[in-house]
Amino acid sequence: MIFPIFFIILSFFPAKISGKSDRKYANFHDAEKTCYNYGGYSLAKIPTAIDNSFVWNLIKSAGKPFYIGLLDLNLDGSFRWLDGTSLLYSNWASNSAAIPGDCVIIDGNTGKWKQTPCNLEYQFICYGQAPNAPTDIPTVSPPTTPPKPLRQETESLFFVMDAESLGNPNSIQEAADFYTKQRDFTISVMKSIIAQPNNGNNQCTYLADYAFYGYTKFSMNFNVGFAMKPQQFLDAIGANEWEDRTNHNYYMDVAIDQLKYFVWRPAPVDFGYSTLVFLTARQDLTDLPSFDSPPPNFDDVIVVPLKGSKFETNYTKIAISDDLNADDVKTILPYLRCH
Repeated sequence: MIFPIFFIILSFFPAKISGKSDRKYANFHDAEKTCYNYGGYSLAKIPTAIDNSFVWNLIKSAGKPFYIGLLDLNLDGSFRWLDGTSLLYSNWASNSAAIPGDCVIIDGNTGKWKQTPCNLEYQFICYGQAPNAPTDIPTVSPPTTPPKPLRQETESLFFVMDAESLGNPNSIQEAADFYTKQRDFTISVMKSIIAQPNNGNNQCTYLADYAFYGYTKFSMNFNVGFAMKPQQFLDAIGANEWEDRTNHNYYMDVAIDQLKYFVWRPAPVDFGYSTLVFLTARQDLTDLPSFDSPPPNFDDVIVVPLKGSKFETNYTKIAISDDLNADDVKTILPYLRCH
């Protein structure tokens, strides 16, 4: 039944439901984070036809789609709720897959569900446990600071390192040394995450992969990331070597184009976030495609310019030293921990 659940629309009925005056549009992952940060809530779960009718009544006057907490967690066509429970009741539209996607919206005009790409922005519906919730639409704001529940999350980190503009590390020692410094810095970051994996009430699992631009023997894939557990990641990156005799000059425009279609293999089974960490000493930016449009298939993109790189991007840029020391590890860690 719907009644033990407290629904909040962020923010179609701001005065009546959420006490907020702004209208919020977000992609699926940001919508879920907003619900959680609001008070430990989640995107709406609709387990019965009664629940669906209740939610639809809340949004039908808007006539617009809203995110609900249903997605294809395993990227295999089997939709589940964010808490991991199976889909026992459904209300799919006849054209629900007209725009294929791994996330789901409820249509404000019909109450039917449709697939959608998770990066599109919609309004959204939050819900949470409220033992004393009234049976009618509440007319007062819910508490904004209840204790947040424990939450399972998977954070997938893809590190891409670039020092190719410094030269061929097979013949230029400075380039070889800086590639090695980037590799060792990434190892230190991952070891720090392993030492303290959780973030507040978030119980976090980490997966990771890496790639280098040019001249490297292993991990040249930029459109596929192999989701390794932390120790597997450390073993793999620690064994990285420079290719002898053969020049693997991997053109950056090709790599950026591949990043736009990036996928994890296997796909993480738990709900979480995918972050690209791009460490670049790139100096020559001529004739490069845009790094921002269309965006890479990540929830977060972090660019770390090094060696005076002027790499322009609309994504988050973090300033650290070229020493890549322990203080620099501390600077970048808050951006990589689970949300």
